Amino acid sequence: MTNASTKTRVSGGSQLPGMILLSIGLYALVLGLTVPLALMSWPGAWSNDASFIDLFLAVILLVGGCMLILVSLLFLKVHWLLVLGILPLALIAPYVQGRLFPADAAYWAQNWFLTFGVVVLVLSLILLTRIRGIWPALWRTLLVTGISAAIVFAVAYVCGQVAASGSGSINGQPPPGSPVYPIVSLLVGSLDILVIYFWLSRRGRESGLSNE
Repeated sequence: MTNASTKTRVSGGSQLPGMILLSIGLYALVLGLTVPLALMSWPGAWSNDASFIDLFLAVILLVGGCMLILVSLLFLKVHWLLVLGILPLALIAPYVQGRLFPADAAYWAQNWFLTFGVVVLVLSLILLTRIRGIWPALWRTLLVTGISAAIVFAVAYVCGQVAASGSGSINGQPPPGSPVYPIVSLLVGSLDILVIYFWLSRRGRESGLSNE
């Protein structure tokens, strides 16, 4: 059953919804990691109540991104039992990691969500690489999403450094309502999805013409 399900050939046209969901999930995963990265660079961030809202948003993005990645596997013809099997492994992994590499209690939540996201991502990519015909779409999707992630990561770092220098902080608190990071994240993410959509749509049309 495993070989039959994961060795299925997926055509260019049927890859479109799965690859878009995969890209959105990966992008959300990166956003979930860069929000606390930028937050940690802000002077007095952890003492501000507004920081907890940002951290809650980061958790939603991280967990939501993982769920989108798992849903994308179903669209890409991975057997649903294998997809469901990733969840218990990803939930157990943070517990094992905490036992093997104990850390300060203050970092427990961050380590838990980080380990959960990494396990979901790695196991999902392992299942995807077993699908025949997936590589042309997969490596381009990962490349475009990776470039987008690098851009928002750099923006988060720069925003954090500017805030840390004191140019955007008030009384040691994070700069209020800075629109730079949200706007860049939205624009880059939208461009990411459009590039993948048009490329896979064109590839699906070319594949259909070649089969006529």
